[in-house]
Amino acid sequence: MSFQLATVSNTHAPSRATNFRALRLGGPDGLIARYVAALGSSAESAWQITECSAVEFSGGVDGCDLIFFKPSQDPASGAATEIHRLRSLHGVSKSDRTDLVCYFVPLRMKESASGVWDLESAGQSVMSEFLSLTGGTSGGAWKWTDSPMALGATVVGGGCAGGCSSAPAASSCCGGC
Repeated sequence: MSFQLATVSNTHAPSRATNFRALRLGGPDGLIARYVAALGSSAESAWQITECSAVEFSGGVDGCDLIFFKPSQDPASGAATEIHRLRSLHGVSKSDRTDLVCYFVPLRMKESASGVWDLESAGQSVMSEFLSLTGGTSGGAWKWTDSPMALGATVVGGGCAGGCSSAPAASSCCGGC
C-alpha cells in the first residue's frame, strides 16, 4: 500500500483519476519531515495540513490533483477496489517522534481504460488512521513506527467539561453547550 498523487477530473467530487504517481510521506525527504522542519518548534503544538496544502506541498497542483492511499497492486482488469482520498493530516511532533491522525474518504475505483480510473463513493463518510514516525523537531530517521494511540474503543459524544464551542462538538454535544 502507498500514498499516491493523482490527477482528477474534479477535486470536489472526483469521478475520474489518472496519472497516479508515488508520494512519500515518511522518510527524511518526505512530506511530513519537510512540513515539520518548516514549522520548527511550533510543530510541538498541534498542527494540521489541509488537503489543498498537502497537494501543493507535495508538488501537485491545487484544483487538479488529490492525494490517495491505494493498494500497491492494481486490481484485476474490470474489478473494482477501494481507495482512500486523504482529506487532512493532523499531528504533533516532539524532538524525536511525530504522531499523526489521517482523515480519509473511502472511494471505489475501477479501471475504465488503460491508466484511467473511474471513482465513486464507497458509502462511508470519513475514516481516520493513527500513524507515527521516528522523527521530529530535532530530525530523525522518519521511519514508520507503532502508534502510541492503540485504542480498542470508539468514543461517541464524549463529555463537555472543557466546553464545546467548535465543530463537531458544538452541534452534537451535551444538548447544545
